[in-house]
Amino acid sequence: MEFKRRGMIEIVYLILECCTNGAPKTRIAYNAHINFKTCMKYLDMLVERGVLEEVQVDNKRLYRITPKGEQLLNYLRHVIKLLSIKLST
Repeated sequence: MEFKRRGMIEIVYLILECCTNGAPKTRIAYNAHINFKTCMKYLDMLVERGVLEEVQVDNKRLYRITPKGEQLLNYLRHVIKLLSIKLST
């Protein structure tokens, strides 16, 4: 089954996948196929909930997944697999 519009679950999944090894905002927005303003809303929400953390590495600000975020990513992978959702990656 394929939906025309992506929902929050798919966007969060794509962001978490991108942040597993740390990523800057630009790469996250690009990989999740969202604009920068939308990306910042998601990043702020995920950091606030302890799913991502903001880290400084060599004068670069990166977002990295936390243990809580890894657990959420595993749940989302399971849901996507169970529902046979085709991601727009």
